[in-house]
Amino acid sequence: MRPHVVTSGDIALDLAARTVLKDNQSLRITGAEFDLLKAFVESPGQLLTRDVLAEGVLGRKFSPFDRSIDLHVSNLRRKLGPQSDGVERIRSIRGTGYLYAWPTEV
Repeated sequence: MRPHVVTSGDIALDLAARTVLKDNQSLRITGAEFDLLKAFVESPGQLLTRDVLAEGVLGRKFSPFDRSIDLHVSNLRRKLGPQSDGVERIRSIRGTGYLYAWPTEV
């Protein structure tokens, strides 16, 4: 049975309620941002290409000129902030996609 809440360091995603807590404080995020964060948290340390993210999060093929994934990642970075040690949570892999950093504390 899958857990209803997935945690990654100070971030907790309630999959049933589609809510996010950071340090036990509720964050306001869009549906696309939730799906994006869920994909990252479920694949820490793995490269997720823009193609995979566009299809999984937005439900469409990625176009080379489509910046929507980048915009959602930028908004998510701003809302989540860095990890407690200052390390960026979502790293850009130039020309390819993104990597969610392993949390420094559990």
